[in-house]
Amino acid sequence: MVNNEIFLGSGASTTLIPEQDIYIPLDGTGGSASNAIVIPDTAFTSEYRFVPNIYVGCILELYTAADVLISSHTIKSNSKTAFVLNSNKDSGTASYAYLRAYGSPSPHPLVSSREALLADNWLGIMESVTFPNLSQELKQLNLGLGGSRNFTFQYKGIRTADNGSLALVANTGAWLYYALGACHSIGYTADSSPVTLTTTNEAPVETSASDAIIIEGSGVGSAGSAVVTSTGPHFYRTEKGGQTVVPPLDFEIFNTGGFQQLNIASDGRPDNITYVFKELNTDQLPSFSLEQSIAKDPDTLTTDATSTADESTSFTRIARGCRINSLTIEAAEGEELKMNMDINARLVDSITDIYRDTNTTQACSASISSNDLTVEDSSVLSIGMVVTGDAGIPADTTISSITDGTTVVLSETTTAAVSDPTTLTFTNNPNYVARAGQTANSSLFNWSAGTEHGAPFFFSQGSFEAFGQQFLKVNSVSIAINNNLMDKRYMGGHRDMKEGIPAQRTYEISFEAVVTDDQLFKEMLNETEVIASSSRVRFVFEKPDTSEKITLNFEDYFLDTTEITIPDDKGPVSFSSTIKPRSLSTVNAAGNSAVGCEVITDFVLMG
Repeated sequence: MVNNEIFLGSGASTTLIPEQDIYIPLDGTGGSASNAIVIPDTAFTSEYRFVPNIYVGCILELYTAADVLISSHTIKSNSKTAFVLNSNKDSGTASYAYLRAYGSPSPHPLVSSREALLADNWLGIMESVTFPNLSQELKQLNLGLGGSRNFTFQYKGIRTADNGSLALVANTGAWLYYALGACHSIGYTADSSPVTLTTTNEAPVETSASDAIIIEGSGVGSAGSAVVTSTGPHFYRTEKGGQTVVPPLDFEIFNTGGFQQLNIASDGRPDNITYVFKELNTDQLPSFSLEQSIAKDPDTLTTDATSTADESTSFTRIARGCRINSLTIEAAEGEELKMNMDINARLVDSITDIYRDTNTTQACSASISSNDLTVEDSSVLSIGMVVTGDAGIPADTTISSITDGTTVVLSETTTAAVSDPTTLTFTNNPNYVARAGQTANSSLFNWSAGTEHGAPFFFSQGSFEAFGQQFLKVNSVSIAINNNLMDKRYMGGHRDMKEGIPAQRTYEISFEAVVTDDQLFKEMLNETEVIASSSRVRFVFEKPDTSEKITLNFEDYFLDTTEITIPDDKGPVSFSSTIKPRSLSTVNAAGNSAVGCEVITDFVLMG
């Protein structure tokens, strides 16, 4: 235990992990789904090794080769190479599985033979980050027994992930996707060079170029148009410095022959991408995970977890299933555009704890001078587990591979027979690297700090229209989008895992301005909802140097409140007003066939 040093913020990093449906092949070599055990093809797990128990509580669906759903299950546990379900699968031969997005952080290819999540994504210009913490329910009871005035008995109840927050100086409007819930269209500039994707039997896909950003679509040059799934996946990319596609490609949605590569500008950033976002009216609000890694040595930001000891020099936490409960855009005179987000997290895990939770014992046997070990159930074991408990097992022996449901291969040859059978202990030492192994901040994906694209939007570069006219003397505006997420728990799930279900969506627009006429006072007396297409509430924020833009259009609104202030110093008369729209526009203010939120940015959304 290193207890003579303290953790400082200089060693702390918070990065984003995309969450999207993960396609898992089961009909290739080594793949299977039997009873409550699901084992992906070895070609998949040799590249994307799972972090043990990181998917507990998530939903796994099994499908036939004809794309017929066999059954859906909650994941009870997962090893590095297999899933244990909460119930047996229904009849039918499973060809592939879907690990559904909510609460499922995307895996990253092995980094120097170590597990990692796709946590090398920059959040943006963050003023502050409040990582979701855990609240523990403690029950203290007297049990109806005397003898003391102290409590007789106590136990721990459920743990709940508290809400977190992200305070962002807005250099992109891409976060509106997570608040509104759906993507309507994506326009981009395609590279003139074709990109080739190669795979064998749906094994991990590789591209013909390193550090590529790809999307399925059509069109030439700036006329690129994507095949869009409203809640993702959107873009794919390759691992940093490599050619393996991340997250794992969804073969049921996309055709490997239809992908295009984004054109990369001279500054190393992709050309601007045009997103059109829309309201999502189902419960499938997009989510993401957050990774927080803290190291006592700020020169080691990757925060290696490689031993059974507590992370006394570094530790890593994962907040899974983060949905935006509310997002508020604020713009005030002389300041940058701000975005403040309230985050509803499904569960918070400690990397060291979830590795430790997979330790197990089993009755085993093996012949002398053999590498094959017969076990009770290999589905709960993982490659790299340390094997101890018998004199015939040499020191530092680990599982090097898994042959089938009852046989594993040891890294060392037995020196004596393991018989009777003997109870052996399998220990899963942490073997995780944070930030997907990226030690330099400038190597994080979507990093744009220090470039023109990294500069924020400014209040002075915005415009505001309402009631059929543009407001020229506005001092500040606030745009609030609230999803009113409701926490729910279900039978058969993880005890400490909740689900944030979107309920009533509301919008509220507040602004302060100098009085130039009596229009707002008239609107206070107006009993008719404003629905005319020429009178939508419209906001536009621009960056002239990069042509980036955020456009928001609202409709069906009333003026809710307005307060007129006459200052004692005889300065400008001002008012503070609130507008409450019912919905985002389905046609923008220019009359084009588009939805009410358009974002032009170089930020790459992955789902």
